[in-house]
Amino acid sequence: MLKSVITSLVLLFFACNISAAGFKDSRAEKWSFSIVPMVTNSKILEFTNGAKADISKRSGFGFTFGYNVDEHIEIGLLFSASNSNYTGTRTLEDGTFERFNANLYTSSFNFDFTWNILSQPLTPYINLTAGSTYIDSGIPTGNIS
Repeated sequence: MLKSVITSLVLLFFACNISAAGFKDSRAEKWSFSIVPMVTNSKILEFTNGAKADISKRSGFGFTFGYNVDEHIEIGLLFSASNSNYTGTRTLEDGTFERFNANLYTSSFNFDFTWNILSQPLTPYINLTAGSTYIDSGIPTGNIS
């Protein structure tokens, strides 16, 4: 079974590259852009001090753009953001619990380096990404009215 799957994938790979050979359009010195939809499932987090957060399912968006330096190298940027509501329980100093509603916001900004192993239209690639993520948990401080 595994052998037939691998054989089928190899044949598909070669078929895509053979049919594309008649239409040779280099990716060198071209820009790329994409929109990235994101969905994160709900999650309940429980902490050792009794605090809890029930995070709602959320959706977000992202977009990327990059520049192909040549047929093998692409340099790009990725930005993504999402927003979610959650209900939390916090432990007060006297040991009692207090429920609250809050908003969780995250955003990321990443730099991408992609090396396309082949110069053909369908190619395996290696991608390196480095970036930063901002998280605003909306955790309240002080008294909640």
